[in-house]
Amino acid sequence: MLHHLRGDKRLLPTIEKATASLKKGIALLDSPVNVLSIPFQHGVSFPAYLYMPSPGSRQGSTDPIPIIIINGGLDSIQEELYYYVAAGARTRGYAVLTFDGPGQGLVLRKQNIPLRPDWEVVTNSAIDFITSHAARNPSLNLDKSRISAIGASLGGYFALRGATGDLRVKAVISVDGFFDLGAAVQARIPSWFLSLIENGWITDDTLGIWAFDVGIWCAVASEVLREFAKYTLAPEGKDFLAKVRCPVMVTGARETLYDSPEVGSMRMYNALTQLKESEKNIWIGTTVSDGGLQAKVAALAVSHFRMFTWLDDQMGISNTSNKISISQRISQYYAFSTFLSPDLPTVHRSTFKPWFRIVCPRFLSIVTALSLIQYILLAVNTGPTPFHDPKLLRTKILFGIGLALSLVQHVLIPRMLKLYNGMMNEDTGDEEAWEMLVKWLRLNN
Repeated sequence: MLHHLRGDKRLLPTIEKATASLKKGIALLDSPVNVLSIPFQHGVSFPAYLYMPSPGSRQGSTDPIPIIIINGGLDSIQEELYYYVAAGARTRGYAVLTFDGPGQGLVLRKQNIPLRPDWEVVTNSAIDFITSHAARNPSLNLDKSRISAIGASLGGYFALRGATGDLRVKAVISVDGFFDLGAAVQARIPSWFLSLIENGWITDDTLGIWAFDVGIWCAVASEVLREFAKYTLAPEGKDFLAKVRCPVMVTGARETLYDSPEVGSMRMYNALTQLKESEKNIWIGTTVSDGGLQAKVAALAVSHFRMFTWLDDQMGISNTSNKISISQRISQYYAFSTFLSPDLPTVHRSTFKPWFRIVCPRFLSIVTALSLIQYILLAVNTGPTPFHDPKLLRTKILFGIGLALSLVQHVLIPRMLKLYNGMMNEDTGDEEAWEMLVKWLRLNN
C-alpha cells in the first residue's frame, strides 16, 4: 500500500504495470475492447476502456446496444472495474465504459488531478464523449438513449451525483454508496481525537493513513475532513437527490466498515421521494455470501445477478434473454465460489445441466473417499494403547474427531443429492434452481 507515500517513485510505475497487464489480458477476450481517451477540462483527459458485448450475449438481437458507465471509488483504478462490473455486463449484452476520473488511477498519479465532489461535471464529459463516439462509429451500434451509471462505495455517490446533472442517464445503481462521506468518516473517529485533528495537533505525517492522501491533496488532516464534508448528497441548503429523474437501485451492507444501511443506503432510498415505488429498489446484504461486506466484496456474482436483473427491466431487455442468462448467472456464482474464472459463456439450461451432472457427483465422490480414508486410518489406530503416552492419546483424539466429521459428511451427502436432483428436475423453475444451488454450495463449502 503506497497510497499515502505521495512522492514515492514506485507509485506511477506500479500503476502503469497494472494498466499494461490489463491491456494484454483484454486482447484475449472474445469481444473487442476499445482503448480510448475522454477529453476533460484544461487539457486533462481520462484514459478509458469501452468493452463491447461478448458473442452470443445478444441472442441474435440487432437492436442498439445499451451502455453502462462505471464510476470508480476513492482509491480506485479502472483496471479493477473489469471484474467488478464489466465481466458480468459484457456477457449480458451491454457495452461498458470505464475510466479513471479526477483523483483516480493515472489521472491522479500521472496528471496530478485530485478528487472532486461535483461528479456531475465528470459524468457530463463521459456521456458527451460516448455519445459522440457512437455517432462517429455507427458500426458499434451503441444505444445513446439507454445509458446507465453504476458505482460502488464512493463510486455509488458519484453515480448518483452524476445523474443529478444529466438527464441522459436513464438508470442508476449505487452499490453501498455514501450519502455523506464526511459524516461517515467522523462517525468512526473519537470526539477527542477529532478535536486534536481540527486544531492542527494531528497531521497527515503523524497519522500516515492512506485515505488522507488518496485523491485529496491536503497539508493537514483537518483539511481532509473539511474536504470529505463536501462529498454529500445533501449539503446545506441543497438536495441533490431531488434532481434525479431516472429509476434508482441502491444497496447497503450490514457488515460494512463504514455507514450502516440506516444512515447510508436507506437514507438515499427514502430521500428519492419524487420517484414512484416502482422506480426505485433497495437491497441490503446481510451476510458475507449475500453481499454483506462493503462494495459487495466476496459476493460479486450475487451482486451481478441482482444488479443486472433489475437493470434488464429498466433497459427493456427481453424476458427471453433473462431466462436464457439465468444459467450463466448460476454458473458464475458457482465459479466465483470455487475460484474459477467468472467469465463463462452464455449457455442454455439444457447445456448447463450435463455440466452440473459432472460437477456435483465429482465433489460427492471426493467427500465419500475422504470419509473412507478416515475410517481406515481410524481402524489402524484403534489397537491397545497405553493411555499414559500423550502422543498416542492425542492421535486417538484427533482420529476420533475425524470420525465425527466423516459422520457429519455422510449426513450432508443425502441433502446434497436431494438438492442436486431438484436442480436437474425439468419442472424446477430458474429462480427455485438458483435457491437450491445456493444451498448446495453452502453444504459443499
